[in-house]
Amino acid sequence: MIDKFNVRVYALIVNGHKLLVSKEQIDHIKMFKFPGGGLEFGEGLKDAILRELKEELKLTPLKIEQFYISESFVQSQLRDNEQVLAVYYRIWYKGDLELRSIEQATTFGSKNNLSFEWRNLDDTLLKVLSFDTDKEALTRLIERLNTEGELFL
Repeated sequence: MIDKFNVRVYALIVNGHKLLVSKEQIDHIKMFKFPGGGLEFGEGLKDAILRELKEELKLTPLKIEQFYISESFVQSQLRDNEQVLAVYYRIWYKGDLELRSIEQATTFGSKNNLSFEWRNLDDTLLKVLSFDTDKEALTRLIERLNTEGELFL
């Protein structure tokens, strides 16, 4: 029975024809997703994505724009009693990002090992993303960039 909401915030960070992704492993569970994490009590959505960017990437963005919110029911793949609401932000930055590997404490498992990498911004990424909401956000991002003339696939 679902008795909790889990609000997640994610960053869509584009650099040319590349998109930043996060590889994470909590105990035996491996995930390929966008940088970001969970909303904490007392935080707004924008506060949460800014905190996640600082924690994971040491990044303070130049510009942030809410891009997509999951529109359908999403059952958590990690906890049977949770419904997930995913919020995606487009992030603009200046300079170089330090793509590092980090280890974080987590309430779900013993630890979360994260690493980041730039991947080609195209629909082949759909095959490797772990979560359906990430796939939907990617599809919409590709459509938007093609419409705006920033990306031609």
